[in-house]
Amino acid sequence: MFKGVFGKRRKQVKKEFCKGDNSPIDISNKQITLREICKGLGINVPKKFENIADEKSTVAFRSKYVKPGDICLIIRSAEDFQSASMTTKDQYNIAIKKGAKLIIMEKKAFKKAHLKKRKFPVILMDEADERIAGFIEKIREKQKGKVVMVTGSLGKTTTKDFCYAVTKNSFRTFAARRNSNTTHRVIQHLFEQADKEYDVYIQEAGAGYRGSVRFSSEMLRPDFFILTNIYDHHFQVYKTIENLIEDKTSADDNMSPHGIIIANYDDDRIRNHTFRHKVKSFAVENENVDFRALNIHQIAEYLCFDIYEKETGEMTAVKINILGKHNVYNGLAAFALGKCLGISTDAIQQGFLEYKAEGIRQNLINIGGVYLNMDCYNVAEESIMAMLEAGEEMELAAGASRLALIGGENKLGDNVRERSEEFGKELSRIKFDRILFCGTKDCSTEMVNKYGDAESIQNGFRKKSQIPSELCTDIEGMIKFLECNVHKNDLVMLKGIYLLNMSVAVDKVFGTSFSFGLAHYKKTMRKVNSDGYSGNMIEEMGEVELTGADIIGESLRIPDKIEDYPVFRITNRAFSGRRELKTIDLGNNVKNIGEYAFRNCKSVKNITIPSCVRVIEKGAFKGCSQLEKVVIMEGVTHIGEEAFSYCRKLKTVTIPKSVGMICKDAFKETGEIEIICEKDTYAYEYALANGICITCDYE
Repeated sequence: MFKGVFGKRRKQVKKEFCKGDNSPIDISNKQITLREICKGLGINVPKKFENIADEKSTVAFRSKYVKPGDICLIIRSAEDFQSASMTTKDQYNIAIKKGAKLIIMEKKAFKKAHLKKRKFPVILMDEADERIAGFIEKIREKQKGKVVMVTGSLGKTTTKDFCYAVTKNSFRTFAARRNSNTTHRVIQHLFEQADKEYDVYIQEAGAGYRGSVRFSSEMLRPDFFILTNIYDHHFQVYKTIENLIEDKTSADDNMSPHGIIIANYDDDRIRNHTFRHKVKSFAVENENVDFRALNIHQIAEYLCFDIYEKETGEMTAVKINILGKHNVYNGLAAFALGKCLGISTDAIQQGFLEYKAEGIRQNLINIGGVYLNMDCYNVAEESIMAMLEAGEEMELAAGASRLALIGGENKLGDNVRERSEEFGKELSRIKFDRILFCGTKDCSTEMVNKYGDAESIQNGFRKKSQIPSELCTDIEGMIKFLECNVHKNDLVMLKGIYLLNMSVAVDKVFGTSFSFGLAHYKKTMRKVNSDGYSGNMIEEMGEVELTGADIIGESLRIPDKIEDYPVFRITNRAFSGRRELKTIDLGNNVKNIGEYAFRNCKSVKNITIPSCVRVIEKGAFKGCSQLEKVVIMEGVTHIGEEAFSYCRKLKTVTIPKSVGMICKDAFKETGEIEIICEKDTYAYEYALANGICITCDYE
């Protein structure tokens, strides 16, 4: 049976470790000495490095995370990663460029990359993966909390987030943010959290290469192993379904003796697999399971269902702020974990209620009166269908439309075109008002396996459906579609790989700021400066997020451009606490005022939000205690949560008919304010509902 990167040699290396120094490895404040690293790796400190052997350093397990003075451990030859974006030589050179003081890597990979001339301090070792795994295992021995490992083809990140929501109020819980599931990230997290005490440690594990799930489980040694599903994905990596199943289930080989597997028994491949450890099963269709979901329904943005627990006979009502029945499985897994950990039913229910998606993963959000379902980080055919089915069930206002921007599944292998066209035919049963299929101009097999084959999906869709559909291959096409077709109260659902830049199109049209918070754009952001103002420019947007100004007196004017790039956004907390500020001019280009951008600017008395602005984000002017008058111009659509809260001297707020959303606590603790607006507008209805004085002489 396929054993990933390990096998007999893995056991041999582990025996070598056991013969050596097994005393605890000392890590404090994420720092460690070279001597401790070498002890953990089972190698000796080379004599030429004895002079720095006892210096404390931080460690990076991938070159792109290196900071000056770090020791960089290059985990494995990047050529072994089927989806690798960097070669071993790239990693080596980047580590040097970023200021690493020493590199530790595998001897074979060093020679294979033709790095024979040692122009930089390097320690080479055999069996790097195995040694690093042993090093991390030693670190893990100091941690006493329960480890939860989540893997599967779909739903890993959402399940991990649900598990965190369920456990965080009952235990000291760690869960990595977003989808940090590569072996590099698993190792980095274990290392960085080594000196902290957690009761529950939650980590998802992805499939970057054959054996990556096994490698992660070797280091995590989980007490709970959650397996969401096993679909025909990542065939470019695994080649056969047998290899795929073996790796996805491999944590069963590496669990603690009394470990528990939490498994989806609606998945035939999982249900028919023989596990070594105890299994707690969950399902929607299968009745003979430990936890079963019943009475599933969507009420606006809330997914509601009941969970029947076989052992106790209890029925528990669950309500989660997320869209789509496919998320019932993720909720079942988290519920089962909570029960296994002894968390009360009430606490589990409360944890689910506190959950809120963020960014571009299953994030249903109302922006200016338009419902946006942002789910455009990764994509699979099953998740596309589940999302659209949820959109069909969502209740909308009379006359509102359902629109979708869809990208194809990537990494389908050689039969990507045939499979994509068949999926398009299946998609024809969805009853939306209009669909935009988003793909790439380069239709080579290599590119459609990277971006998805939208053209083939549309071809299949058109053969079966009369619903209007279009095809686009760039950001401009998405922008045009959104500008021409979206109106207030509509639902817009987006699903595709992040490489399609759907978030950029949404930001440009609606004034949101999704792209500025995403790691894959931060990698390519360019710092820009001119006339004392600084910012970050996203190449795909061609616009700037203003981050600061060198000199600020009593007056601030936001520039229209920095280095000829339009200023799109004022970053979060950019001018927070600037008490000397009395007047603010937001310029002519800003579309987004970031979270807490002007919080506690206590000398500002009046502010005008110009027509170029679309979104005022959370807490933007919170605590501006001298603010008396706010004039919001036509064009602004969205006032975020707590935007003007604790502005205790605020008297009048002029709100135009373009505003379609005023979020929770926007005017909390503002005293007796008056809203000036037109009758029968959103602002008028908001004021009535919240008992706010209204003047209808808006000009």
